[in-house]
Amino acid sequence: MTWTCLLCQRENQPEEEACVECGVPRVLEAPGRRQRPRACVNVSPVELPGGFTLERPYYYVLCGLGLALLMHLLMCGVFDFGVQVFFHELGHAIVAWAFGMPSVPLPMFGFAISMPQFTLLALAIWGGLGYQAWQLRERSRRSAIALGVAAGVYPLLAFSGAAQALVSAGGHGGEVVFASLFLWRALEPRENRFREIDRALYSMMAWLLIMGNLSTFYRLATSRAEQHRYATQSVLGVGNDFMHISDYLGLRLGTVSFLFLVFIVSAVAATGCAWWWLRWRARERAPG
Repeated sequence: MTWTCLLCQRENQPEEEACVECGVPRVLEAPGRRQRPRACVNVSPVELPGGFTLERPYYYVLCGLGLALLMHLLMCGVFDFGVQVFFHELGHAIVAWAFGMPSVPLPMFGFAISMPQFTLLALAIWGGLGYQAWQLRERSRRSAIALGVAAGVYPLLAFSGAAQALVSAGGHGGEVVFASLFLWRALEPRENRFREIDRALYSMMAWLLIMGNLSTFYRLATSRAEQHRYATQSVLGVGNDFMHISDYLGLRLGTVSFLFLVFIVSAVAATGCAWWWLRWRARERAPG
């Protein structure tokens, strides 16, 4: 009787101890509970020209880098600029909603429309955090603690000037977060619910956001000319994001840019380290 791989859903012969498609070891279903292997063990190599082989996660990360460079060259930077603007404005809108400010991202115009804070909406979000922390106190202690801390910190941020500063930081911060998520999907640390081509596309999006923001942060952190241009140009004439953050924190523009440079490097490194740790743990727990 054949058995189905829980990862890629391929039918395998009974004598096979591992999936012939993805290489994941055979996992038997325990009574009353279906076990799912982690895709970190799915590191079957890809054969390249010249007899070279490369493990699949690294292969798709490199494919994404190649696609990102190709799109940048073919479209003269227009495509990657559009990607950055889209997730930049989406980041502004998400953070604004999180603090009770209804917002609509308009990436085609290069800005997001945000309304003043609705106190009732912010209070509802605050209450929701506390309620979820209470509901999870027995089922997931870690989640309950995290939500409890978030509920404790939320009013200090939402009902102060920090909220608007965080909305401003949500633009470039959102790009960094989305880049990390896309890189995570390309490495595929858990169940494989995506086709192979999706992994290369996720990697491409991650590289476009990473390279674009690295360039922006580095130039603003090191070039006085870039800082002057950034401080004197604005889409709506209300100042750019880093200027608002600089005013709130009382820091220079170059310092804020350097902090974001450290942020993106740390986020990418943390994503890679988390994947390595999950992969190691999956291999340790894999049968045989």
